[in-house]
Amino acid sequence: MIYIHVPFCIRKCGYCSFFSVPLDRELQDRYVSCLVKEIRQIGKTLYPETLYFGGGTPSLLEIPEFEKILSYFDLSHCKELTLEVNPATISSDYAEKLRILGFNRVSIGAQSTDAGELRWLGRIHTHEDTVNCVSMLREAGFDNISLDLIYALPGQETTSVLQSAKALCQLQPQHFSLYCLSLEDSVPLAGWQSKLPDGDTAAEMYENLCDWLTVASFSQYELSNFSLPGFESRHNSAYWNQVPYMGFGPSAAGFTGERRYKNPVSIVDWIEMVDSGSREWEHETLNNREQEYIMLRLRTTIGISFAEFSRRFGVDFQQKYSDVTAFLEKHSMLEEDVTHARLTRKGRFVADEVIQHFFIDDER
Repeated sequence: MIYIHVPFCIRKCGYCSFFSVPLDRELQDRYVSCLVKEIRQIGKTLYPETLYFGGGTPSLLEIPEFEKILSYFDLSHCKELTLEVNPATISSDYAEKLRILGFNRVSIGAQSTDAGELRWLGRIHTHEDTVNCVSMLREAGFDNISLDLIYALPGQETTSVLQSAKALCQLQPQHFSLYCLSLEDSVPLAGWQSKLPDGDTAAEMYENLCDWLTVASFSQYELSNFSLPGFESRHNSAYWNQVPYMGFGPSAAGFTGERRYKNPVSIVDWIEMVDSGSREWEHETLNNREQEYIMLRLRTTIGISFAEFSRRFGVDFQQKYSDVTAFLEKHSMLEEDVTHARLTRKGRFVADEVIQHFFIDDER
């Protein structure tokens, strides 16, 4: 599977910590040329099963630029070709040409249906833009559309979040991603951290959203992700199963199963890296891979397979982590059956804290 990071944005959203830079057509030309060079350095044709353009705002790339980039891949076996989209950047013609190029899944950053919330978040689109975007994509033949929704904004109430969820459901998406707002120190809205809803309020919002999406026929398959049957994100599911992947573009990362890399979080430094033809790799210890497996699998509703864990790491999960699982089960954060361990509904909202309990020092 392959991820391509497109870093350009018309305006950076106040909450966003992903790497992005202001739109600059001259810089974008240099970016595309360097991206193609980075892909060609692999020295062989790539046959991705999933290919994902994220950002930034990938929908700011022009159709000829997509054509150029995609020409370096053999997409005959690609089952999922995804583009992240800002709803204010799509036209009917653009949507039709994306479909002709082979894109079959679109992830739309809707985030809210409330005009005030969208302005506060720094979004350049309105809910009407989202409605029109979905309509244009449908007319172009897209039948796999995902919508993002952010909750736990300052002053936000559960009723407001549910109103957004219900309005977005009326657009009949196949997939939903829910994100609890967090503000890192580096983002423009960092000063609002103390005004975010408390943990109990945010947890109540999450619980209500999960319940509503279940009623609306969406199945939760990961902490933040819900889909209609058969529309789970193949690309993201591969991450959670530790499938090797390659990332291209500034800030993108890659993982072979035993080694990983992270591209520079700077266009200038990334261009220098590609021009030099060198990339820094980090070898993964078995313990690091084990901890990552636990972290990723506990994000899923299926959870950790005891048989799979033993096959991968040569140890018995229940035996090694018996003290940890007993503690978490006592506090209703984890549950086990004969074959799997998984987070409970209560544990999912505080997953990061729960998972930390499994980080045991190990020399392997």
